[in-house]
Amino acid sequence: MAGFFRGLTGPLGAARNNPYTMQAYPRLIEPESPDFSRCVPEYGRELTKRDCKEAVKNMPWTRQNAEVEWAVNFKAQEYNLPMDIGWTVPKGEAGAGTPGRETHTQLLQSNCVISIEVAGPEAFYDVRSTHTPFTIRASPFQLRGLAAYVVNDCVQRGGNVGGFATNKISNLANYLQDPNTDLSAPFPISAHFLTVSVKARTFRDPQPGNTHPSIAVLIAEYLSGAMKGTENAVRSKLSAIVQRMVLVSQKMTPGGRTPWWQQIPEAEDEMTYECDAKLGAPAAVDCAKVEYSELGADDDTISVGAGVVKFLSSGTCQVAITAATTITLNWRQIRTALDTLFNICVNPPYFAGTGGKAYFGPQPVVSRRSRWWKRQDDDDLSGLNALPPGGNITVSSVPLRPPERMLGVNSTLSQNSTLLVNATYAIPAL
Repeated sequence: MAGFFRGLTGPLGAARNNPYTMQAYPRLIEPESPDFSRCVPEYGRELTKRDCKEAVKNMPWTRQNAEVEWAVNFKAQEYNLPMDIGWTVPKGEAGAGTPGRETHTQLLQSNCVISIEVAGPEAFYDVRSTHTPFTIRASPFQLRGLAAYVVNDCVQRGGNVGGFATNKISNLANYLQDPNTDLSAPFPISAHFLTVSVKARTFRDPQPGNTHPSIAVLIAEYLSGAMKGTENAVRSKLSAIVQRMVLVSQKMTPGGRTPWWQQIPEAEDEMTYECDAKLGAPAAVDCAKVEYSELGADDDTISVGAGVVKFLSSGTCQVAITAATTITLNWRQIRTALDTLFNICVNPPYFAGTGGKAYFGPQPVVSRRSRWWKRQDDDDLSGLNALPPGGNITVSSVPLRPPERMLGVNSTLSQNSTLLVNATYAIPAL
């Protein structure tokens, strides 16, 4: 179990001789390899290494690997969760005097904040509900190491963005794969785990272990592997959980209010998708830039159809939005498709990344095709060859020329047609 999650991140750094010596960042504390981690631009952009270093310094810590009891849903003397940790800019320095605000435990004035939270149904922070008080054991020293890992990976090397890492997520995986688990019953405290997030001061309660779509995808990927060699009854049960996790991941957003355990009814306009190695392996950081900087407001719309294709691109990642007949799509639909393709195809927790295709619209009578299930028919019902009246979203690492048969033009497209970045591409009339 632990081996599965440990394999998701890089190896540990070299051991320190004196773990208590404060040195210049990044030797503030040796980064701790997490169960799972993900950079999340929504949590914060333009975060500075200096701010985040000082925030990590202010995190509580004890002797190496010594665990303490953290209070959840009630107040204890010292270790309360959720907890936000920042730092106060020294008087006279740039940024000093920035108005602070009281979040969970401390007055925060710098832009970079470390957030420690518990993930699971009994730790879903919602003012409309109350939950049973409980405690969870964790090492403050290790949590500091996780924060240092995220700062290294997302702030220093990932473009000054926020992110998160998990601790003891195997608690959840062990519970979900147990054939005796009743998912309709309340989740036990033993299935909860911890997350450490690096975020901007203005982003409140990230709760990545509850609401980030990659957690649902991670659960689905683990359970799909756990199905091998099991009895039919167990395989059927696990398969149902996998399908539900994939479906709910399409409704989840970073910092949103939809948790991975929420029941989501299937809609008539369900999205079909598939990962396709023929589309290359676009860099996750480039596709993230497309998703987080090139899309319009959720309720704004675009029109695509025969002869008109919308292209978005950044670096190695290209997104093509097409349709066989003229239709109107809103950016919320496109964002949902890109979220799914990003988490499952481009930047999956466990497998090597590839490009992918999604079809959004009325579904033909055929099973979903994805990384975990494959259709038996030969028709490509997603991507650039979808049936009308749905929309198509394709993510690739190579420029894609729209297929002539889909666009309704003959095969003698002019040779000087140019693919534009973030522009609507019109096929010239022939």
